[in-house]
Amino acid sequence: MMQLVQFWQILAAKRPDITRLNMVSERIHRQRTNALQKFTLLLSGGSVNPVVFRYWGLFVETVLEQPEAAERLYDEARLMADTDSRRRDTARQQAAERDDDSDNEGDMAIQNDLLLLPADVMHRRQGRGKP
Repeated sequence: MMQLVQFWQILAAKRPDITRLNMVSERIHRQRTNALQKFTLLLSGGSVNPVVFRYWGLFVETVLEQPEAAERLYDEARLMADTDSRRRDTARQQAAERDDDSDNEGDMAIQNDLLLLPADVMHRRQGRGKP
């Protein structure tokens, strides 16, 4: 970003230094190319997440000056975030249901075990002594 500011400062001078302008332009091109490569690497490595898409959208919007393309990236990031949120909610709900089921299964197991105990043991457990 700083390179862009420097580029325009040089260009806006009364007598622009073409050599310096060319050097700054080459740095801008290298940085842009580097950013494109890194984004491609992130995507190929499976780092497809809303944060990557938001930052890439910001780059596309501010550096590449392509607001329509950036908006598509922002939309994709929102869609991913919504999908992730729904998955987390579903996973939490399923975990809670499993916990409830296991509690009920545990209660049922205890009740079933009590049914198998002899009558004298049952009475002692209930504090009554022998039947």
